[in-house]
Amino acid sequence: MGSVLLAHALEFGKAHGCLLITLLTDADNLSAQRFYGRAGFQVSGMMPMRLVF
Repeated sequence: MGSVLLAHALEFGKAHGCLLITLLTDADNLSAQRFYGRAGFQVSGMMPMRLVF
């Protein structure tokens, strides 16, 4: 189901002119990272910044 949903989201983005999709996973969520890697995503040099109230 996840592969179908991700494929649909990617096609939707392409169809609407999206040039970049960024995904976030927890550093220890290796299964999600493998899943996204199989879809072509690569590790980014970006660092997320967060402010929690």
